[in-house]
Amino acid sequence: MTFLPIVDRELRVAARLTNTYKKRALAAALVAAVAMVMLLFGNLTSSRVRVGGAMFGTLSYILLAFCLVEGARKTADCLSEERREGTLGLLFLTDLKGYDIILGKLAATSLTSIYGLLAMLPILALSLLLGGVTQGEFWRRALALTNILFFSLSAGIWVSARSRSERRALVGTLWVIVLFLAVPPLTRVIVVSHFNPAYPFFHSPEAMYRMTAAGYWQSLLFTQLISWFLLAWASFSVSRLQADEVITVSQSRWRQRWHRFEFGDAQKRAKLRAKLLDINPALWLAGRGAGQRLFLWCFIGVAGLASAITLSTSGGNLFALLLGIFVIINFLIKTRLASQACHCLAEARRNNALEMLLSTPLTVPEILHGQILALKRSFLLPVVVTLAVEIVGCFGGLLIFGGSSRGQTFLAMGLSFFGISVYLGTFVLDLLAVTWAGMWFGLSSRNETQATFKTILYVLVLPCFTAVFSCFGVPLFVASSVIWMLWARQKVRLEFRTLAGQRFDIGEATSGWWPFKRSTYTRLPPLIPAPIPVLNPDFHGPAPNEKK
Repeated sequence: MTFLPIVDRELRVAARLTNTYKKRALAAALVAAVAMVMLLFGNLTSSRVRVGGAMFGTLSYILLAFCLVEGARKTADCLSEERREGTLGLLFLTDLKGYDIILGKLAATSLTSIYGLLAMLPILALSLLLGGVTQGEFWRRALALTNILFFSLSAGIWVSARSRSERRALVGTLWVIVLFLAVPPLTRVIVVSHFNPAYPFFHSPEAMYRMTAAGYWQSLLFTQLISWFLLAWASFSVSRLQADEVITVSQSRWRQRWHRFEFGDAQKRAKLRAKLLDINPALWLAGRGAGQRLFLWCFIGVAGLASAITLSTSGGNLFALLLGIFVIINFLIKTRLASQACHCLAEARRNNALEMLLSTPLTVPEILHGQILALKRSFLLPVVVTLAVEIVGCFGGLLIFGGSSRGQTFLAMGLSFFGISVYLGTFVLDLLAVTWAGMWFGLSSRNETQATFKTILYVLVLPCFTAVFSCFGVPLFVASSVIWMLWARQKVRLEFRTLAGQRFDIGEATSGWWPFKRSTYTRLPPLIPAPIPVLNPDFHGPAPNEKK
């Protein structure tokens, strides 16, 4: 028998796909475009000596973000999808082992990510020609990025082996990565901080490496051990699965308790159903669960508590730190809204709920209005409370850390009032753009994970690069939100019926990330087979009792 047969097969299949090479070229082209923009603006400044170091730092952080999210984007749903469709147990009818399946899935899902990183590293090395960066610093950071990518992919495999839901697998992978990044530095213990996968990345510069050379290599070793431990654990979890998974009594009880907590008991569900169905049936379908609102309130509470602790234990310019915390909290709220907007329609399309809705007298605008009402029911009150706290915090910080005289304080408050008004306007536009873009990508993407990352990347992340255009960046940032909102709204309304009853072609749906590309889908086979065509319509055959 071939050693690791699934790995061998997946590598041979991926080597023949043009999509593998297209994504590698696209990743290198995007990073090269950022490098060219930095070179262009760096030559216009007086400090040309620092262009190499600035380019190296900026491109390194872009690659760091790429390596961290690849696990959630690529491997978080590779096994949970098999468990939902019931095809994972078929692999155990052969003599395959658990590690064969895990390593095969890892090779199949992570090959394009590894190729993308290898394609972007030569662009990062261009900063060596500009000076300000040593060869040792480049190779240490490249090694740290490779290590982080392997950890992210391993964490996604581990979470995917222990979950069925696509959304829970995605969120679980992100939480595992965040915990490993945040908890070791908060302990303030040197040995524990080496368990942070990003420790070698931040300690790769020449000055810091000389002081913490041993910690750099120890952190690399600990990350490798953790990654291989997660893969081994995933192999053990997969090997325990059978062709028909039997849910134990304890698991069913926990699921029943969670279902009762999220949706309420029978009497509460009946009252809520009667209330929401009178408003809009689509509202009841998308907004009947209470877990989304509870999670959002818990997130806001934890974020507020962490902000208070950070402000009380830090020094320096507390007002600037407060503004930075508010921006991060608002960005996370927008990402959560993007995930929920994609989930509503992607889940309904997957389980054919949209086709059943379209067979009723409900119109497309009524269905979309119900989806928006469900999002308002979950997000409106938490967002209003968060913005109110932020406004009070900003004006309170101005009163405390403002100028020495009363005139300077009132001037700062007036300017801040204008800035806060602009910020609130852009924040509301972002929420609208994320809502409509999330619904469009939830309909047009292959799965919920791809739709969520498309929404976050195109609507929230890429417009931030308009900051390089100085004072012209704010109008471009606002214009991008307006364009996304209007374009996605028009696409959802025009192609809703077409996409709701279609199934995407796997070869095409998995290849394109260009948002303006025309969707590729195939029509479902009819429920009633078409009659067999007659070659000669004038000949009806002999009569039943007629002899030849």
